[in-house]
Amino acid sequence: MELYFKKSRQYPITGFCGIDPCTMAFFYKIPEETNDSTDFASAVEETIMCGFLLQGNVLVMDNATIHIHQEHEYLEDFLWECKGPFDGMPMYIGVLRLPTRSPELNPIELSWN
Repeated sequence: MELYFKKSRQYPITGFCGIDPCTMAFFYKIPEETNDSTDFASAVEETIMCGFLLQGNVLVMDNATIHIHQEHEYLEDFLWECKGPFDGMPMYIGVLRLPTRSPELNPIELSWN
């Protein structure tokens, strides 16, 4: 008997993990085709709209291409100044960029293993 395995498709995923016990522990988005900087920006906006990223939180990011693309020159300003979906107050979300090649410092990396 021969077994044939269909090659499985790999899906890109953008994931966020939280350490605040008052919010969801994990948020993810699976884009339709690729996972580029536009998809990442969209996922960040969704985390704000659904209440995953809260006022005063810090978004920790590694140096993945989708995080450092030219479009994200304004990401830090956007996260700091954007208005909250529930009260209209500035979100004041900070951004912490991790050093290159330091997956052990990025909590989301533990979710992929």
